[in-house]
Amino acid sequence: MGGKKSGNSREDVPPLPDVVPQVSAGQTEQCDLVVVGMGICGCAAAITATDLGAKVILLDKLGKEGMDARVALGVKRIFGNDTSRSGGFCHPNSHQFGYDIGKMVEAIMALPGMKLPAADISESIGNFPPGHPGHRLSRDLLIAIAEVNMGQSKNPAYRQLDSADFWKAVVGDKIEVSTGISKMGQQSKSCRAVSPDRSGPSLMWAILEAAEKYGVKMAFKSRATRLLVDKLGRVAGVRALGPTGIIDYRAKAAILASGGFQGNQAMLHQYVGPSISHGAILLTGSPFNTGDGHRMAMEVGALLANPALCHMRNTTPGWDTGFINISGELGRYSIIVNTEGKRFINENIMKDDIANAIAYQPNQVAGLVWDDAMVKKFQDDYKRTLNWGNHAKYMRDCHRLEEVAEYIGCPAEALKRTITEYNQAIRDETITTLPIKKTGCAVPLNKAPWHVCFPIVPGLNHTLGGLEVNSRCAVLDEMADPIPGLYAGGALTNWNWGYVWTGAGVTSFVGSYDLSSSGLSTCTAMGRIAGVEALKTTSRGWQQG
Repeated sequence: MGGKKSGNSREDVPPLPDVVPQVSAGQTEQCDLVVVGMGICGCAAAITATDLGAKVILLDKLGKEGMDARVALGVKRIFGNDTSRSGGFCHPNSHQFGYDIGKMVEAIMALPGMKLPAADISESIGNFPPGHPGHRLSRDLLIAIAEVNMGQSKNPAYRQLDSADFWKAVVGDKIEVSTGISKMGQQSKSCRAVSPDRSGPSLMWAILEAAEKYGVKMAFKSRATRLLVDKLGRVAGVRALGPTGIIDYRAKAAILASGGFQGNQAMLHQYVGPSISHGAILLTGSPFNTGDGHRMAMEVGALLANPALCHMRNTTPGWDTGFINISGELGRYSIIVNTEGKRFINENIMKDDIANAIAYQPNQVAGLVWDDAMVKKFQDDYKRTLNWGNHAKYMRDCHRLEEVAEYIGCPAEALKRTITEYNQAIRDETITTLPIKKTGCAVPLNKAPWHVCFPIVPGLNHTLGGLEVNSRCAVLDEMADPIPGLYAGGALTNWNWGYVWTGAGVTSFVGSYDLSSSGLSTCTAMGRIAGVEALKTTSRGWQQG
């Protein structure tokens, strides 16, 4: 037998090296600009740069078939269903985008130093303390996005096209543009795909086809793994793992548009916390947004800002086609109670803030309660709620409040006390001074039968914090200086332009992340800005600005 070791001996295993050697790329491809993520932002950037004469390569880790994949990874925990691209911000119902001049003006006027009469305007945009350079960055970025969205930029590269007309010019007859007047009495404009279902995937297919016709080179199933950096510290391309192996896309600049990190449970746990990462939260945004862009940028020193904030929406376990209309008239006139039978938030605020609050309630669920008078008054709204997706099976009519309490799983006496105090405060005109106040849409609820929707659960749409960028969408390092050659846009960036709201033991987020009528138009504007500004680092007659 000699002294031969057994094949199963640990001594046969060579020790791991202290440093894993860097694998060399098997292939190299040259271009002016490489863009990571084929969502709205990435496509807008690639098309804009190509139109201005650049050679652009657009990467995405999904294949073409990923566009229509209905991914069902469970209805509990942090994985749900979606039809997004990996850089996408386009779930099945995100099919329309445009802008509302009134909303953009309101958001800009709410910034520090501007005057707008409002009770809850933030003095600290993006959670930056007074005097922090983030104040200036947020203001300049918001104004830049608004100007591009409305077609009012003085830079001729944007051709004075607003976001809607930009996509109409790019896609042609597959998109229709409509105009109107917003609730604020200002001009609004939007566009959507012209297709039988007018869905998000239909819109993205039209945009991707247009990008190929423009001459954008598409690299599907190519997962970006790291940024290439030259000896001077400038970002000089992207390394990706594609169908044929590792390839280095060497470029003069790179744009990251790979979405948030809501599909990465480890990052959610690290930055947002276990209530979101391991709670009973549905992932209603793209599960393919796994923080790839965040990781690569941070490896070269990028600043990650406000990663704990998320964009939440309200839905039910029957999520399949959309969110529940908790912000409609019927929802605003309801009361929302937790499994302790208590109100915990002003029902007349943004639906996103309500979803954030539900995430921190017992069992992370809530019940939506109306009386019969409200349902009859808003019967059209009620029918829309019942007929949308599979939400109807979570609706129930109850003749007594004890039945409502039993359905929600809360103490009947607690629920009765909540409704009694609520009704009394309305009669006494003290509803706005309650510990959980109601600012409008408050009427007594006392007419049976009672109508309840339970459980209302939070859906994680996408993360809000991310890479800090300036008004040129250049990614900033930890010293707030631009990283040469690196740009970013969309949900990958820090676009929480609001403020933290705390009440009744709930910490939530109040404010607009989209600055328009849709986050898709913000993604469009940031992509166009990044596409124009990134070319200033190339040799095609541009100079760095």
